[in-house]
Amino acid sequence: MRHNRFNGVIGQSRTNVDFPNLHILDLSFNNFTGEIPALFPDITVNKSTYMYAEVGYKVNGFDVGRSVSCSITLAIKGLDLYYSKILEGFAAIDISSNKFEGSIPSSLGNLRKLESLDLSQNKLSGQIPQQLTQLSFLENVNVSHNNLTGPIPQGTELTSFNSSSYEGNLGLCGDPLPNKCGNQEAPQRPPSTEEDNGSGSTGMVEFDLKFVLAGIGSGFVVGVVLADVVITRRQELFLRVVGMVRLMIWKK
Repeated sequence: MRHNRFNGVIGQSRTNVDFPNLHILDLSFNNFTGEIPALFPDITVNKSTYMYAEVGYKVNGFDVGRSVSCSITLAIKGLDLYYSKILEGFAAIDISSNKFEGSIPSSLGNLRKLESLDLSQNKLSGQIPQQLTQLSFLENVNVSHNNLTGPIPQGTELTSFNSSSYEGNLGLCGDPLPNKCGNQEAPQRPPSTEEDNGSGSTGMVEFDLKFVLAGIGSGFVVGVVLADVVITRRQELFLRVVGMVRLMIWKK
């Protein structure tokens, strides 16, 4: 039903009718609004047989019937792919390029045999449900150009797809996108090789003392600059150095 002018909200069925044999749903390029409808049963049929239809017609007054394989053209990864035969176990949902809003239904995670899911170019919001990690048969997923936020579930099939599957959602983060999620540990500062007591500390005092004395001999400005360096590096050390310098000056 793609590329029509269907619009409005797909409401709940008044007669409680469902679609137990629904395998492929293509509502793309319409103007549907509202939340994504719950029209997706779990598919547990044999993947080794093909869908077919019984066709009957008359030839010279005789009834003739035969089985005809079902065929379909689907848009997968931006390409129109023609399937001359469709495996019974093939399941695909394409509701892209509409105006659906709200969150992605977590119930999609129950479609264990789903191979293609395209929700792109809508107004969906919220996070990608963790339940979608159960879709181990997914070969294509596209949720690009929505208003999704939060992390992409990591360590799952969802991170094996190209970043184009998630682009256009400024609030999304994590692999395979270049923007990583927050709350990451800050890089640890390398441990200091100095010791608070002992020769290492004494060596540092002597080293910084030379800088301060150089400032005293070379002029007030240079002394201030070098002293600033010392303050920045270690305030406690600076105070000790200043005390030593004052003592030297007092003795003079």
